[in-house]
Amino acid sequence: MILTIWIWNMYSLLHGQESIRINENLDNATILKANEDVGLLKKGKVYSIYRYQLSDPNRLLKKTKYFKGKKFNLLSYTEYLPDGRKRYKEYEYDQIDRTEKYHYDEDLKKLRLLEQRQDNKKTVYHWLFYDKDQILSEEVHYNIIGNNEFNYEGYTQYTKKVNGKEKTITIHNFYMDTLPEPLEIYQFNYPILIKETPLFQSKKTTYQMINGQYMPIAINSYVIDGRDVTFSYDLKGRISSEVWHRSNALENKKEYHYSEDGTEKIEQEYHMLGREKSTKTTKRFDKKGNLVFEQPIEYNGNPLGIYTFEYNYDKNGNWTEKKTYYQPINNGIPANRELKNIEIREIRYYTEINIPRQFQLPQFPEKAQDIRIGIPIQAKIKQKRLNEFYQVVENGKYEGEIGKINASTIDDFTPAYWKQVKLVYGNLDAEPDLEALAVYETPILTELGYKHSLAVFKKTANGWELWHQTTAPILPTQAGGIMNNPFDGIYIERKCIVINHFGGSRPKWEYTHRYRFQNNDWYLVGATIEYSAPCDYFDKLDYNLITGDLIVEHITESCNENGISDATKHEKKIKIKKPLLLMNNFNPGKNEIEISGKMWYY
Repeated sequence: MILTIWIWNMYSLLHGQESIRINENLDNATILKANEDVGLLKKGKVYSIYRYQLSDPNRLLKKTKYFKGKKFNLLSYTEYLPDGRKRYKEYEYDQIDRTEKYHYDEDLKKLRLLEQRQDNKKTVYHWLFYDKDQILSEEVHYNIIGNNEFNYEGYTQYTKKVNGKEKTITIHNFYMDTLPEPLEIYQFNYPILIKETPLFQSKKTTYQMINGQYMPIAINSYVIDGRDVTFSYDLKGRISSEVWHRSNALENKKEYHYSEDGTEKIEQEYHMLGREKSTKTTKRFDKKGNLVFEQPIEYNGNPLGIYTFEYNYDKNGNWTEKKTYYQPINNGIPANRELKNIEIREIRYYTEINIPRQFQLPQFPEKAQDIRIGIPIQAKIKQKRLNEFYQVVENGKYEGEIGKINASTIDDFTPAYWKQVKLVYGNLDAEPDLEALAVYETPILTELGYKHSLAVFKKTANGWELWHQTTAPILPTQAGGIMNNPFDGIYIERKCIVINHFGGSRPKWEYTHRYRFQNNDWYLVGATIEYSAPCDYFDKLDYNLITGDLIVEHITESCNENGISDATKHEKKIKIKKPLLLMNNFNPGKNEIEISGKMWYY
């Protein structure tokens, strides 16, 4: 009897450890948030931490405290469970006071709910549900504003399949639009874990359990198809190399070397397809494992600035004060060391009288229960429509333009498989009645996504009449670079159609084009073009095509750690008269004009 109980207890323990290991490696943001400080502190069961940082005039934080005559900002106050998981947190962000409550089950093992409150006005809820084996099965995500405004934010299903020792978890994410994201698949077959994540930069990653943690050993199709990355580790479980191959040819490489006692780490990068040494970074650590020195050296031997760190420790070996210094190096000559930051941690530990903070688990609302039932059904319906849309696009069986001339409502003009994305009203002519502008996403596929269509409607006695339609003045849905859809709005102003575009990556561009009906057609009459990169430059072209007046601005910016430190502005006014362009023939951003030897595109 005793042996049976012992075997059952051991089975339950191992079973529980396995479910914890699986849950912690499903990349669930709510669980990761609760666990992010686990292992942060070296010794002792931490009850709470106040975190302070040397006061920064650019950070408008309300709560402050003085240490040794210096003013510090309070960054956060956090309470923990004895195992290091979060229980409660207070902090300020974007000048809003926020709190987080982490609700666990009665044994404080499974996280049930993360409750995030913002200034007592909005509360965000992340509910977690588990199957009979204590493995994550669902997450429901919503917010409530005030007392009763309920807003859906997301729903995730975790479906488990067991095949011998292997457990496969398939993840279905349903976000704001309720459309299902591509499936993510996590295969646990101890000591190997394989993650297939189609929307991540790493499409397929293989992990191996090393020193109690899953560490990556291979990535397939990193960022682009055909690029593979492999990782290797030394006998102590420390990373020793990271090697990139593309189409089986060496592309990039990084090596790691350690001192005998582990207090120094050298990271050697390679460039020129991984064959020539590039930047080498030396890092040194104290005996408690905290970073005390960091310096990169360029491929030509030129040393760069040095960061150093100093710590004060409590009796448990956890730092309570951290000073960060930076020492610039110019042409190989070190300058004076500069104090960049001081961090203070006020740490309290669990004692015999301390217990975790207690609070009541709120009721799971009926509207949230509807999410669990309704969202997967809605998603299937939407996915079916989307599949039909893709089939129509592939077969070319769709309307290329609006077919109706008259209709009682503007919605009645919308062709099948078209989507109206914007509708605005205003006056475009001398008549007193309002006109309407509608922008549609169409099934017409281009190299840069689907075409937009602009339709202009006039009010009639019985409804609306189609006045004009064109796909020319609005860029396709993927033409914005990493910003994706560049269409940024449309409105009517001074009897003109005004269309905005926005796109780019770090360098960004913005277009504003104005069209007016004259001489029985629609013409481009104005363009404002902006190109910019933060802490670098800002260029602006304002072009009145009616008068030919041009205003060109050029601003250069330089920044320091506190933001913009210097800016210079140049402005030029000239006149260039060109023939007006028809809206039907206009292609935004493809029209050249040369100003002082520089080519602009509008």
